[in-house]
Amino acid sequence: MQCFSIPGLTLYSDGGNKTRLEKTKEILNFTPAQKYLYVCLKKSNNCSVCSKCKRTLVTLDLFQCLDDFSDVFDIDYYKKHRNQYYRWLYLQHLKKDDLNEPVYFAFKNEKRFKKALFGFSLFIYLKFKLKKLIIYLLPEKCQ
Repeated sequence: MQCFSIPGLTLYSDGGNKTRLEKTKEILNFTPAQKYLYVCLKKSNNCSVCSKCKRTLVTLDLFQCLDDFSDVFDIDYYKKHRNQYYRWLYLQHLKKDDLNEPVYFAFKNEKRFKKALFGFSLFIYLKFKLKKLIIYLLPEKCQ
């Protein structure tokens, strides 16, 4: 952060030793965060659908604090599409997305998470295996 500092104002970076999950947990009860938290990649307000918004919403859901952040996220939209968010998190895990892994591992044993993924994870697994089988069976010139 030194490169952004100016005479009379020194900026410091803090929290590099903590995961996003830990950082989010620390601000759950902080009223200014509940009113002004901004994480979005796409809009001037939180869109609730980009990857950063999704990760933050799922994390807030994990800690059961969604309603506290209704000023900064579309919580109704999230609740209506909660299973899609859970599936997104699962797919990020399958892609080995390091940014979302702490959230996935914290959530994976939650009953509501398992229920939302029932059938979906089997479908993804079978799709993956079928694709490998097709590649194996097709002659090389058809691939």
